[in-house]
Amino acid sequence: MRAVSPFRLAVTILLSSAALPAMAQVAPGGAVAPVEAEGGEADITVTGSRIQAPGLTAISPVASVDQEAIALDRALNIESVLNRLPQFTGSFGGVSNGADSRGAATADLRGLGQNRTLVLIDGTRGAPFGFRNSVDLNSIPAPLVSRVDVLTGGAAAVYGSDAVAGVVNFITRKDFEGVEASVVSNFTERGEGVTRGANLTFGKNLGDRGNVSGFLGWSERDPLVKADRSFAAPERTDTAVTTARPLGGFFRRSDSAAVFNLTGVGGAAAGNTFGFTDTGALAPLATSSVLSGRESLLLSQQRLNASLFGNYDLADAVELYGRAMYSRTKVRDVLPPANVATNVLVRRDNPYLTPQLSAILAPSFNRTNAGALGGTDAVLLTVTRSLGELGDRVTETTRETAQGQLGLRGTAAGVRWDAYAQYGISDERSPITGEGVLARFQQAGNATVGAGGAAVCADASNGCVPANIFGPGAISAGAVDFIGEVVDQGRRREQWVAGLTLATDTGSFLTLPGGPVALLVGAEYRDERGRNTYGQVAQAGQTFNQGTRVNFAGGYDVKDVFGEVRVPLLADRPFFHALNVEGAYRYSDYSTSGGVDAWKLGGDWAPLRDVRFRGSYQRVVRAPNIGELFGATSSISLVGRAVDPCANPAASGASVETCVASGAPAGGFVQDLSAALFIFGGRATIQPETGKTWTAGAVLTPTFLPGLTLSADYYDITIDNAVGAVLPQPTLDTCFVIVRDINNLFCQQVRRQPNGQLASVDSSDINVARLQSRGIDIVGDYGVDVGAVRAGLSYAGSVVLSQRQQNGATAPVIECAGRFGATCGLEVRRALPKYRHRTDLSLGGSGISGGVTLRGTWRMEGPVTDDTPATVYTVERIGAQHYFDLALSFDVGEQATFIVGVDNLFDRQPPLAFGNAADANTFPQSYDVLGRRFGASFTLRR
Repeated sequence: MRAVSPFRLAVTILLSSAALPAMAQVAPGGAVAPVEAEGGEADITVTGSRIQAPGLTAISPVASVDQEAIALDRALNIESVLNRLPQFTGSFGGVSNGADSRGAATADLRGLGQNRTLVLIDGTRGAPFGFRNSVDLNSIPAPLVSRVDVLTGGAAAVYGSDAVAGVVNFITRKDFEGVEASVVSNFTERGEGVTRGANLTFGKNLGDRGNVSGFLGWSERDPLVKADRSFAAPERTDTAVTTARPLGGFFRRSDSAAVFNLTGVGGAAAGNTFGFTDTGALAPLATSSVLSGRESLLLSQQRLNASLFGNYDLADAVELYGRAMYSRTKVRDVLPPANVATNVLVRRDNPYLTPQLSAILAPSFNRTNAGALGGTDAVLLTVTRSLGELGDRVTETTRETAQGQLGLRGTAAGVRWDAYAQYGISDERSPITGEGVLARFQQAGNATVGAGGAAVCADASNGCVPANIFGPGAISAGAVDFIGEVVDQGRRREQWVAGLTLATDTGSFLTLPGGPVALLVGAEYRDERGRNTYGQVAQAGQTFNQGTRVNFAGGYDVKDVFGEVRVPLLADRPFFHALNVEGAYRYSDYSTSGGVDAWKLGGDWAPLRDVRFRGSYQRVVRAPNIGELFGATSSISLVGRAVDPCANPAASGASVETCVASGAPAGGFVQDLSAALFIFGGRATIQPETGKTWTAGAVLTPTFLPGLTLSADYYDITIDNAVGAVLPQPTLDTCFVIVRDINNLFCQQVRRQPNGQLASVDSSDINVARLQSRGIDIVGDYGVDVGAVRAGLSYAGSVVLSQRQQNGATAPVIECAGRFGATCGLEVRRALPKYRHRTDLSLGGSGISGGVTLRGTWRMEGPVTDDTPATVYTVERIGAQHYFDLALSFDVGEQATFIVGVDNLFDRQPPLAFGNAADANTFPQSYDVLGRRFGASFTLRR
């Protein structure tokens, strides 16, 4: 890991803060805000191309959400805006409890994974927070965003790696003159999950030579736990309430012998288990607790943002520009108390043994006080317990993200040049409280009577405080302090980018019937570095529930050269109002995987002014990122993350022969995952993945019906040799239910214990999958003036024709379109409907008193069916879900605007799937879990 000198960092940020940002029409990397060129001609820069030319239109499909729509949504987090667009599927965000994202929100186009969606800010890369090159959307406050452009179909030739599924380009507010202050608050009908924020935008023109503008923002989101929603808690399987290890514990002798005298509690004279109920009563069997209601449903969040943008003309043909952005986000993720399953030596003279416990244990003492077999003074008990005394497990992540950019651009000898450099850093700390040290629990549980008659530890080293491990709430505060431990973990990501582009046209020597040929060439250098650190307890695997974690660090750099050309073949001819062809090529040399190339061919044809056809074909490449290459192999418990198909082959459809070959008993068994591990990490041998994408569509803007725009675009995205972490359940199902061949790659990732129970499932990243997504995007917009009133109707729909994945050449192709469940979730369980839409109907205009705008929104998620046909669940189908929103905006004078609204007007509750669900008995990444909510914002301008 290369260290970044404090001087280098300070200079970068200071220069970026002092510099002044880009004009929208010439932003580095091709920002996309439309502006008015000199003479009133529109000079539009389109997301998906770095070429800028008057009248340029998009060949690749681009959908946009403007500032007015964001304001009417009263959005503070940009994730809430993207989640309402049909091109996106559920990804990590505010409802992703326990996820590796640690409260970050990520973008996932087409359900192809967050690592295949490139996030840009004004046309250049945003600062990544983790090791998948993903940008935390929460670091981009919604009030700062002027517009969001979403490009589908890949853009690797234009923007480089990670733009396989597409690009999300956030166009920020800049070149601002004046002061604007706003406050926003949203709250649920039930009063929880409140979000609130305040924002200040300010700007000043520097004569006629430039502008400086800035943004300050604060926002806060209150948490929800599952107990706050009746559908979410208690969590259920198809047959019963989901329970956790008991708060009071249950106990066996370590050899599982039936040696306990349970007659005093209504059991057998020779039983093998006893336990405590949640009320503290002894019971002759293993009990369990219902704790899922304590988990986060919506993570709390606090955020501070500051940004500065500017541009300044150093000379007539040279402009200095830059930006500086800073975000500090704090997220709190709550999970139920830690679980423990370990052996503890209990002596006959343990002071916490009540007469009733002593009678139960009397026949079981078979060890010496030193723990050796053959004595009569102690017993080695296997203790299975939820440690409620330590409190809930809370991961409190503080993430600081900063990015500075500085550039120069200008024109010389008919060539437009642009050179810029930017540095981004994300630094986070995520301590976990409610955790502890396994060895200390074992030491504290081995209690005896001291010289004064007080309870002491048999081994008093390290300041040991004895613990009563029998019954709920029995462990004292002093013992909790001894056993408990804050588990440290942190991540750091750094990204350097420098680029140069040269653009010109052939107008001085060659003009085609459609105009001059536009040309652009460029070079880019990018350096990616990251490291992950854990505390010593986690590294030693001594925590209760964090598994064994390994520090790692890694990085790579890439040198790119690229070019674009746009050829206007014909214009203003019969049947050829416009005919254009464009191409792009990029060669990338990675320090880890060598050279790869990507290219694009596209064109558009407008036979009439009213209709335009467009299409493109691209080869896209994505090189493996830091996590996929350098992520250290780590492990956590498999409990709650998988079901062993071999435990009940008749129900699961597993091959008995394959199960036996893997080491499982032939006749089925009672599953016990207490010692099983979910292994994950990267692999240094991973190679780049490649793909082909093509789009074809039409745009209608009929002159006989002004205000109407219709577009339909077909897309086909195919990715070969895709890198992925196949989760434990799909790994097990592929091995035993689908492929049914012990020599298959997925069977090789499964390990069993000598007794046949699962020992581990390895889900480390591999080049294995083939992914394909095909569908149609339909967008319509119509606005008509009726007197002084403007009526508008907009529609954005996504039809998924096919969403296929194939986990290896020998595995079957799985169709995921219109499905839900574990098999089709690349990263999280979610629903992937074949059809989604958002429709807005609005009325507004200055002719309405007060400058009122009224908007109604209909959001629809299509029906889905279970993606694991071999297993029959109680819920095999989820019907279509419909959500309706209202928003009202009105001006108060000329300098103030008030917006009120209600989301999920009819309080639609999420569909329940119980044992087939992702979390909270449903799919929080896919469906609304908050219910009806209200909000308001007030904006004052000067």
